[in-house]
Amino acid sequence: MHLTVPRPPYGRDGQRVRITSVQDPLDPGERELLGALGQVHWFGHEGAWFVTVPGSGTAVHPSEDLDFDPVVGAREAAALQAHLARQPDPPT
Repeated sequence: MHLTVPRPPYGRDGQRVRITSVQDPLDPGERELLGALGQVHWFGHEGAWFVTVPGSGTAVHPSEDLDFDPVVGAREAAALQAHLARQPDPPT
């Protein structure tokens, strides 16, 4: 059986987001993602967003862990854009 969850009414593919919580805040690898800026793409098979974060890669995050209206400085936006320019196309 193959289940695809429809994209929520908020957020859009390619949007910038900030990670606001993680599954295990005691895990140093996850903890360093808190506050990170990334770009999202909907992954309907997981019912979650693929989030690409510079220096960390791409991982699946549930909607409730993301800020879809982040405040982004010019330096941070440039770093994200430079990282994304070096990445392959997002998964579909």
